[in-house]
Amino acid sequence: MDVAGVIELINKGKLEAAESIIDESITLNGSSPDAWYAKGLLSISRQEYENAVEFLLKSKSFGRKGDDLTRALGYSFFSMFKLDEAISYFSELKKKAADDYFMMGIAYLLINDPVSSKEYIHTAYNMDAAKTKELLKLFYVAFIHPSDEVSENAKKELITKINALARGATLGKSGK
Repeated sequence: MDVAGVIELINKGKLEAAESIIDESITLNGSSPDAWYAKGLLSISRQEYENAVEFLLKSKSFGRKGDDLTRALGYSFFSMFKLDEAISYFSELKKKAADDYFMMGIAYLLINDPVSSKEYIHTAYNMDAAKTKELLKLFYVAFIHPSDEVSENAKKELITKINALARGATLGKSGK
C-alpha cells in the first residue's frame, strides 16, 4: 500500500477511495502497520478520535514508529480532551514543530497550568510567529468566541491581543 498516496486522498477529501484501499490492504495483510496508520488518519479526518487511537495504537503494535504516528496520537487524544495523554505523546516527539508546542501550550492551559502553557506557546511563537498567530486565531474562533462562559469584555480583550500579534507585535515577558 502506498501510504503517501492514501494520505493524499484523505487530504483531498476522497475518503471513500482511501478507505477502499486501506480496507483492501488490511484484508491482504492484517498486520500491516502502514494500513492501520492510514486507517487512523482516516478516522481523524472523520473526527472519530476513539477509533483513530485504536487504529494508531494497532499500527504501533505492528511496528510503526516515528513522529508522524506519535503526533497523530497526541492530536487524537487532544481532540477527545484527554489532555494528559495528549501532552505525553507530544512530549515524546523527537522533532517538535511550532504546532506541537502550541498544542502542548493549549493542553496545559486547559488543565490549568498557565506557567507551562505560557512557556510552550512562547516556544511555538519563537519557532514560527506567523503559524502561532494563525493557531491563536483558530483557537479563539473554535473555543473562546462560541463560549457562553467567557464574558464579552474578556473576548474583546483576547481578540485585541490576538490582533496585535497578527500585526507583528511580539510577545513580551507578560505574554501580552
